[in-house]
Amino acid sequence: MRVLIWHDRVPEGAPPDQQDVFDQVAVITRAMAGHDVRVAAFDGTVDDVLRDRPDVVVNLVESVDGDGKLLHLPVAALEVLGVPFTGASSAALVVSTHKELARRVMSARGVSVPDGWSDRSPAGTRFIVKSRWEHASIGIDDDNVVDARDVPAAIERLSPRLGGAVVVEQYIHGRELNVSMLDRGDGLVALPVAEIVFDLPADRPHIIGYAAKWEEGSDAWRATPRSFDVAPELAARAQRVALAAAAAVGVTGYARVDLRVAADGALYVLEVNANPCLSPDAGFAAALERAGLDLYAEVRGLVARAARRAAC
Repeated sequence: MRVLIWHDRVPEGAPPDQQDVFDQVAVITRAMAGHDVRVAAFDGTVDDVLRDRPDVVVNLVESVDGDGKLLHLPVAALEVLGVPFTGASSAALVVSTHKELARRVMSARGVSVPDGWSDRSPAGTRFIVKSRWEHASIGIDDDNVVDARDVPAAIERLSPRLGGAVVVEQYIHGRELNVSMLDRGDGLVALPVAEIVFDLPADRPHIIGYAAKWEEGSDAWRATPRSFDVAPELAARAQRVALAAAAAVGVTGYARVDLRVAADGALYVLEVNANPCLSPDAGFAAALERAGLDLYAEVRGLVARAARRAAC
């Protein structure tokens, strides 16, 4: 089988959130050993596809020239060409990447999401200002969490580092759960539920900022370990909500959904991550291991099923 791995262009000296794609490429290359595997950075054209004529493209593209809102374009091109690919469709990528659109779609389909901000939001309620398009905790730190009355100033202050477009939603000071899911042939199924354990002072926002996610060994990284010690009843509820969220935005193949548990036990979906990170140290790989599944075997199956789906 001819396999093309498409990924972002990574400039020299790029930060760790961009460098991480090379770890994913290594996983896929190892998983597909024995096949004809090519690797290319997406350059805005389909020249690689027309030249190599792959049987399937493994899509790792998360931005086009650094712009996250364009990440659906490579997949849209593959759809037009009729070339099989892993992960979500271009339509699902558009919805899941646009955080405000995703919030509205999920809410319309009965999935609970945090309330959005308006100029009528009461003082004393805290909100978090996030990038509308970017994922991977880019631009996120404690100062993204502000009182309702301070939101306009925070938008002005934070917009430059958040890509110029933001989404503002209520900050829920509670537990954070991650539900990874994988289609092994019969639709998405939820893997064991992970919790981010916040070993932080009570007065600090309990969030996964950039440092916690990417600066290994930092205080924030050490204070946010992953645990699978989640009560069965809560885990089952989280899995049901996560699968509903994934269905609402239309993701396929594999995904991860991030949720918050409010003080009253209610679950709120923060984000649906189509095509989550496949690095060995990422949450998806940890969930596979917890389920007794081998990362490389499951990646091999994911690629094979993507090729078969298009052939049917």
